[in-house]
Amino acid sequence: MEHEIFLSEENAIEYVWKYTSVFTAGEELVATVLAGDRASVDGAANRILRVESKSTNHSVIVKQVLPFIRAAKENGIDLPISVKRLQTEVQYMQVAKKISASISPEIYAWDQESGTLLMEDLRRMKILRFELMAGRKFSEFPEGMGDFLGAIAFVTSDLYLDPWEKRSLEEHFNQANTKPLWGKFMFDDTVLANQANPINPLVRSWVDQLYQDEAVRREVRGLKSIFNQQHQCLIHTDLHTSNIFVSKDELKVFDSEFARFGPIGFDLGRLIGSLVLNFASLLGYTEWEEERRKDYQAYLLETIQSLYESFEQTYLRFWDEHQPKRKEPKQRMRDMIFQQTLGFTACTMMARIYDGGLCFDFKRIESLEDRAKGQRFIIEMAKRLFIRRYEYRDMAQVLDDMRELSLHRNQTWQQ
Repeated sequence: MEHEIFLSEENAIEYVWKYTSVFTAGEELVATVLAGDRASVDGAANRILRVESKSTNHSVIVKQVLPFIRAAKENGIDLPISVKRLQTEVQYMQVAKKISASISPEIYAWDQESGTLLMEDLRRMKILRFELMAGRKFSEFPEGMGDFLGAIAFVTSDLYLDPWEKRSLEEHFNQANTKPLWGKFMFDDTVLANQANPINPLVRSWVDQLYQDEAVRREVRGLKSIFNQQHQCLIHTDLHTSNIFVSKDELKVFDSEFARFGPIGFDLGRLIGSLVLNFASLLGYTEWEEERRKDYQAYLLETIQSLYESFEQTYLRFWDEHQPKRKEPKQRMRDMIFQQTLGFTACTMMARIYDGGLCFDFKRIESLEDRAKGQRFIIEMAKRLFIRRYEYRDMAQVLDDMRELSLHRNQTWQQ
């Protein structure tokens, strides 16, 4: 049932008492609405509350999916989405836990009728995007994340599952039918129909040129077709740095409500695109000294390299274990995943520089002139990825291109 009444603080507490045994009888509970505090949670399509005990440190998260996109609603645009995606989120976490027991928050209970999920509170950890914006480094993150993505890409594909198992999983995950939403956000509004999409006026002419470039448009149309038609493996779909919790020794992926079967390179592209956006924002971020910016940009490039290498090593290890005789198809698959990843990276980069989807990395830069420095980098680098993605040999060559393109800021890079 598509709900119309959203959970109040009182309702949230009632749900916690009814569906969990996290708290002991007699404890006084208090609920706080988190959705809307965009620096700590992503409330774009959900209502999120924390319920905690006044006398102990115990707390849980109550998440209710909304039948619309909050940002669109605030701008007078009705963009409905099905609350069936709650079931999708739960199912993704269950699959993910079978691959990596610690990768997802613990689920206490969920109720499809009200679209409500009760799960572990991860406030001991931090959201990756804001840690990156603060200049913090996580040496274990890229290897752990790449390993998980390589494993889930293989074990949910027809290279590992029998046809009946895969078809059954696809039917479960494709019920919410969110393809039109992602087609608009990732492909149409970025390049194919971006003329009405507001953006920093200092880069308007740059995106107009991209819109008019038929070679770029052809690549984006091809990527949109790949996204809509390929069901290679289970993908998170919304895997960016705001949907990852980190600490020195933990990694959690959350907000998997849009998970579906899709192309292998999509999640990689979404995540790498988020890292490139942080890299680009530093080109115009004047709060840090030049030396600090250079050091952190070098760290981000190393993170991208390590992330992709870890993914590829894990994926190919699974291939060698389960498909040892298929050596020629393995190389073709390897090339295809890399080319897909670069294309979806470019789409992600473009999607997050327009005003409506502007990422926090750029929002923190108030000066439009300084913001434009990074946005121009994104536009030009995205164009290179769209056009040259079949020419790049490996990720190291792509990162060399990023270094070269950033030299207009007169930065010198240590090799």
